[in-house]
Amino acid sequence: MGTALTGIVDLRRHRLDGYSVRAPKLQESDQGAIGILEQLSRYLKLGLYVLFLKCEDMLGVFARDALEGKEMPPEAPLVRLIRDLASMIYQETVPVSEAEVVALWKRCLEVLSDGALKLRSGEFVCVATTLQKRFFSQLFQVAHDTDSGRKVDLMLLVDGVEALNSEAKPSMDRTPCERQFLKNLRINHAIHIVAAKQGLHLPTMNPLDIRGMSAMVCGLQAQGDIFLGGAACEDVIDLPTSKDELASFLSGPSAKLLWNYTKLLLEYQDGIKEQLRKKRSASITEPPSPPWQAEGQEDDEQSESRTPPQTPKLYGLGEVTVLTPKTSRKRLLSAIQYSRF
Repeated sequence: MGTALTGIVDLRRHRLDGYSVRAPKLQESDQGAIGILEQLSRYLKLGLYVLFLKCEDMLGVFARDALEGKEMPPEAPLVRLIRDLASMIYQETVPVSEAEVVALWKRCLEVLSDGALKLRSGEFVCVATTLQKRFFSQLFQVAHDTDSGRKVDLMLLVDGVEALNSEAKPSMDRTPCERQFLKNLRINHAIHIVAAKQGLHLPTMNPLDIRGMSAMVCGLQAQGDIFLGGAACEDVIDLPTSKDELASFLSGPSAKLLWNYTKLLLEYQDGIKEQLRKKRSASITEPPSPPWQAEGQEDDEQSESRTPPQTPKLYGLGEVTVLTPKTSRKRLLSAIQYSRF
């Protein structure tokens, strides 16, 4: 019911002809990355420690070349990640708790982006959900126990702007994970709405649905006043916890998908940064209002203060996010009016 109230359609359950949230760039073939993965796979056959030493050697060569003025290969972060994963498995420090799982996924994305992605973790409150919850209370004149928003797991921040959230569970238990998926759709929906009110256009959003050491790349896309949510590709990312799993990680789709996903996030981030740059430039170059216009604005404000409050307008699907618990949503049905279906 929560997704229906917010105008979100789960494409895993419902098929809409002509609509998709698939991301073709996730399936692109990067020959440079493939060559690195194949080379490291051969060293893994000699042992985890040998693979670790080979990664250290390759990174040392890259560093010496950089000191000589040569460009660092774009695949260097991938080698750094494989080294870290091999070290984690060799030292038997595989994450167990939810906090450790989130920290590992955050580390993977930060390493692959060479620090370009600014991710925040640690069960903090998403500002967008706080704003949406207060707006919902005012719109339908209902009271909540608290005005606080949702606590989130892994948020992508772009110049301080909330841009994308990924949620995590330490295991793959079906029921909690399904609830988490729907919760994360609503959180990203709120982020999308708040960004739009700030004059930012967010294209297809691709958060992660993290379930332990596995993650599905999701897609959330606005189509008019409806938001479509579902899987962005057929494959999932499986992080390794043993030598055999690391071999599968290197030779299978997981490493390539994680690499392509990081590049997709960097493009997404660059698009938002460009919009923010244009907004800042426009605010700097915008001339000040002439004195007579400022006086007119003051008169308008005074007349508005004398105008009695108007009846709140009705809102359609996709214009507000319902973030209340399921039991509260049932009690709110009688207070909610729809402008269209």
